[in-house]
Amino acid sequence: MVKVSVIIPCYNMGGYIDEAVDSALAQTFTDIEIIIIDDGSDDTMTKSKLQNYLRPKTRVIHMQNSGVAAARNRGISEATGCYILPLDADDRIAPTFVEKACYVLDGCPSAGIVTSRVELFGEAHGEWRMSPDISLPHILLDNQIVCASLFRKSDWQKTGGYDIVMHHGWEDWDLWLRVLQLGRDVVRLPEILFFYRIRGASRDRSLGFYTKWRLMVQLMLNNRWLYLKYCCHILCVLISGTRKRPASI
Repeated sequence: MVKVSVIIPCYNMGGYIDEAVDSALAQTFTDIEIIIIDDGSDDTMTKSKLQNYLRPKTRVIHMQNSGVAAARNRGISEATGCYILPLDADDRIAPTFVEKACYVLDGCPSAGIVTSRVELFGEAHGEWRMSPDISLPHILLDNQIVCASLFRKSDWQKTGGYDIVMHHGWEDWDLWLRVLQLGRDVVRLPEILFFYRIRGASRDRSLGFYTKWRLMVQLMLNNRWLYLKYCCHILCVLISGTRKRPASI
């Protein structure tokens, strides 16, 4: 058994997967395992690369294409770590991210999610400007927690995991809301420790208006009691016009 399991879903990302794995292997915290879930990749390069992928502390699980939520759930279900770090196959983490995030979860029983500041790379550059307040109720209308955040496997089990119905996106936002409903806190490390690749074909960037609002409806249905609890706050934000466009990365 290890302490931290890094879960990397991969669908046709053979050109990027080495960078993600390298960033996980470069961690100053070494008690980790890396689980790559090949989510039914159908391009020759990715299929060939993952067929016999030999990297330290790394194993590959092959499954029929089912979407990122199902792939993450599959990887976490087979993980031996008590802490989970999802990492998309085209992103990277800084060498000290796992060490510093573990320190928070180890020392603060109420903490359930540890995230960080974010640097964009690829087709966009610079720091992703985020709201300083990532607690409830502020997160209900604008996700400010990146998908690559450390959390407890036991909390994933209690929430039922990622919702596979949300296969178009925002499954991470939905999970964060359910973790917060367990009474957990979210902590953002004050450093840039996550690097998010911007691509023209990125899943969230390609979502249309109708799809985004369908996802928002599903998000609210999944967490209806939370939205009802803070309905007055939500109405005030909507009426004042200060609400940002829903975003999840």
